[in-house]
Amino acid sequence: MKIAIRREEVDDALVLREVLRRAFRRATEADLVDSLRQSCADRIALVATAANVVVGLALFTPVIVRGAKRTIRGMGLWPLAVHPEFQGEGIGSLLVETGISLLKRNGCPFLIVVFAPLFYQRFGFVEAAVHNVQSPWRNIPDNALSIMVFDQETMNGVSGLASFRPEFDSAV
Repeated sequence: MKIAIRREEVDDALVLREVLRRAFRRATEADLVDSLRQSCADRIALVATAANVVVGLALFTPVIVRGAKRTIRGMGLWPLAVHPEFQGEGIGSLLVETGISLLKRNGCPFLIVVFAPLFYQRFGFVEAAVHNVQSPWRNIPDNALSIMVFDQETMNGVSGLASFRPEFDSAV
């Protein structure tokens, strides 16, 4: 099966809503993506297609970490979803790898992910606490937050809460 990765297009919204609803077995993530589509112009939405059918999504949105001397803006990946009928085919991994490459090329200093730390370790993510970055949500343990630092020099001396967009608060 040939998988293609591309940017989200306007006509993808309804089918992506169904992919998210099926992948998470609830509408919370679909509602989140719909909200961010309206409010977050600097999001990056990567879509996976198989035979021109939309089967997955990786959504990257800004995350801020405030240090004692400066604030650093990177990106967060959440949600990552693959339609259940296509899971286990490497589509999620391809979405993550494509996003990492894109962010590195664009000079992003870090990428943070929430949940599934064992899945993300294979790409080089480590617990965010290693870099003194903590989860902003009390119900999400710090070990569920992982980070990949692309620019260590920029990240030196930066620590604190990872601030996601406010739309995420209702999805946690």
